[in-house]
Amino acid sequence: MIIPPPQCDSLLFSAGGYHPAQDLVLIMDVARFKYPPHWVPLRLLYESMAPLDPASGKSRGYLVVSSTEAMIASCCGE
Repeated sequence: MIIPPPQCDSLLFSAGGYHPAQDLVLIMDVARFKYPPHWVPLRLLYESMAPLDPASGKSRGYLVVSSTEAMIASCCGE
């Protein structure tokens, strides 16, 4: 889950995929009729999360959502 910059209407975007050869992330919005899926450079996505939010004074960010099994496998090498 990606928290978009303040100028966006959405609360959250989903990262629907990653293209390693081109270093692109597929961005998907729940309001796909208004914001169709599109590919963005990973660097641009990362940089878009850096500006501070005027309301909170904190930068935007992302949230990784996974199953317990996937989390254990990724951190414990299983």
